[in-house]
Amino acid sequence: MLAGKFVNNVMSLKKELEEKAMDSSVLVHIRNGLDITTALNKSLADHDEALEELREIFFYL
Repeated sequence: MLAGKFVNNVMSLKKELEEKAMDSSVLVHIRNGLDITTALNKSLADHDEALEELREIFFYL
């Protein structure tokens, strides 16, 4: 999934920045971005689950 690739890229960038001891404010922005990405992933998972439930309902109609 595209969101999963994004998370992996952000995690990789975060690790690289931490290794280079970047300014802590940059890391705060990265953490905030990860929080947003986590929320997006949860939303996508909830959406997929809801679609699956609808498919099951329509299957029986």
